[in-house]
Amino acid sequence: MVRGHGIATRNVLVMLVLLFSVPAAGYLYAHRSDTVQYAILHGDMLLLKQLVRSKADATQRIHLTGPEGQWGQPIHLAAAARQPEIVQYLLDLGADPNALTDDGLTPLFYCHTTEKLLVNDPANQAFPNQAVLVQEVLLHAGADINYRYNGITPLMWAVKNCDLPVTRSLLEHGAAINLIDCNVRTALDHALEIEPQVTRHLLVTLLTDQGAFSAQAPSRQ
Repeated sequence: MVRGHGIATRNVLVMLVLLFSVPAAGYLYAHRSDTVQYAILHGDMLLLKQLVRSKADATQRIHLTGPEGQWGQPIHLAAAARQPEIVQYLLDLGADPNALTDDGLTPLFYCHTTEKLLVNDPANQAFPNQAVLVQEVLLHAGADINYRYNGITPLMWAVKNCDLPVTRSLLEHGAAINLIDCNVRTALDHALEIEPQVTRHLLVTLLTDQGAFSAQAPSRQ
């Protein structure tokens, strides 16, 4: 009897451990934005379509990943995650290609590549750059290519991030190359401050070939 009672007690404890170890469905749906984040970051279109079905869903306020801890909309996260199909799906539902985060950033500012200069390697030319594809989807939908965030344009942002593919794509789509930010710097001025030297050289060459000038030229002499 005592042994049987011990086994029964142990079974109950095991059941309790299993019960409290499994997240309840109510918890998952109570944190719906977290689930939307998961679907976007993992490119899970099937799950996303179950969660995001209307303009209200597509423009809901969600917490964006990253150290800044910004709040924005699903389209910002989809741009950052380099998911062009998801960006297009959100736009089709009514998401704004110029939607702003709480800090004032549009989705174009989240288009950045992890490959950066590696795309110059001929071995990588056959693979489309997902960040550039996202950028093209946003621009086709009417994204403001010269929107200013504290004076900084998407082109300046791409240069500051040493992002050659995105910089090149913005220029090909007509980004204004000689706009001046709040610190009297153009895109070329930002490029001239970049390290390492090889990155600086590639960006400076790209910009100057397109007619870029330095607003800081006198002070650089």
